[in-house]
Amino acid sequence: MRKYTGLRAANYNKDRAHNKAFRWQQEVVKKILLRLQPRQVLDAPVGTGRFFEVYQQFPCKVLGIDISPDMLEQAQSIRPENVLLIQTDLFKVEWPEFVVSTRFFGHLKSRENKNRFLSKTQKQLLFSHGPEAYEFIAENNLEVQETYEMGDGKHCITLVERSRSIHPRTH
Repeated sequence: MRKYTGLRAANYNKDRAHNKAFRWQQEVVKKILLRLQPRQVLDAPVGTGRFFEVYQQFPCKVLGIDISPDMLEQAQSIRPENVLLIQTDLFKVEWPEFVVSTRFFGHLKSRENKNRFLSKTQKQLLFSHGPEAYEFIAENNLEVQETYEMGDGKHCITLVERSRSIHPRTH
């Protein structure tokens, strides 16, 4: 996995300020949060806090975790009141019902770690990924709820949900 330390962490947001995919991901996260209105969000890895501007617009509590102290230092400087930051590995925390995870799945190289990541989903996971993810989604009994594609053949964000064992209500 690439190390996000030192100057890479310090320049992370500045280097991506005019990146079309970066802005597109923020728009997708905002659209999903607006519709679902989760009370708690886990942002993992939170990085430098690229979604903080979005989180400020919602009455949710956000736990932002990252393994890189340098990324968290950058995030702390812009952290809104509804966000708590913790340095830890995302595999070491309990996931709430709603998780945002962008720019991470592709860094997981082993099949075991990809399955381990998706198996932590309690209810809903919004994550960015490549085409290989659909195989892992099915293996982990997750259902695709929505998929957003940027249109460049590279950037995709999917909302998946843990398969329910109860029958849906009928009206």
